[in-house]
Amino acid sequence: MLSTDGINLTMLSIPCVKSKLLHDDQSTKIIKKFADPDCFQKNCDAVYSNFLSRNVIVRHHYFTHYLEKYQQKYTQVLILGVGLDTKPDTLACLRDKDVYGCDLAVTDIKQIYQATGVKTKTKLVSCDLKNGMNQEFLQRLQEHGFSRDRPTLVLWEGGTFYLPKKSVLHDLKFLNQNLNLIGLLVDYMSSTVFNPPRHTKARKQLELVQQIGCPWQSFFTATEIEQFYQQLGFKEINVSEHGQIEEKVWGDVQLDYDIMYLSATFKF
Repeated sequence: MLSTDGINLTMLSIPCVKSKLLHDDQSTKIIKKFADPDCFQKNCDAVYSNFLSRNVIVRHHYFTHYLEKYQQKYTQVLILGVGLDTKPDTLACLRDKDVYGCDLAVTDIKQIYQATGVKTKTKLVSCDLKNGMNQEFLQRLQEHGFSRDRPTLVLWEGGTFYLPKKSVLHDLKFLNQNLNLIGLLVDYMSSTVFNPPRHTKARKQLELVQQIGCPWQSFFTATEIEQFYQQLGFKEINVSEHGQIEEKVWGDVQLDYDIMYLSATFKF
């Protein structure tokens, strides 16, 4: 069995949830050779009302909806903080799209794919999203076949809150200025729930991610997100509270209704 020592446990927890609840074959193949790959997922769920499991499924359904709805509008996808995202290899709407994924842990990701025998269509490019979103990164993307001129959709799922707010805003502004960007699919943790913590469960969640070395650093309000997108020139702006989607997907709401904001914004 493969050890999880040195592996980002938050990254490994996503295929654990998708394997169990979405019956995602690729996720199952990724985790089956690891010893106890779901330890963080179980801890997270225990601390906060099945938070991780519910959140991963909510995000998957929300972003898949928009990837499918506007699949004729984009020809390539850039995934920030790609981790072990299986959507490029499992969604029919991405079958004919070029997909690029950037992550600080690209070496680890490639090693996991190699060790598990799983193949991905995603072209992986190293990038430090905190400080490294710059022209040099775009050059590395282009060396992998990325085009700055083609209609591009950017997906940033489950990652903004691991960075300072200024880094999140900088990265999205930079991509908006330098790509033929038609849309953004991004989620953000709620400042009203976590900054400061609304209750004990929120505090324990923050302590848990701090303990594994992946502290949450940025939180937003819905108004901040909407105003930011307006400044970037987006026309269609959708910002949904987590509970709205949770109720549709799960049939009830167990988490704080406003624990997270999921957004889909477009230039057309």
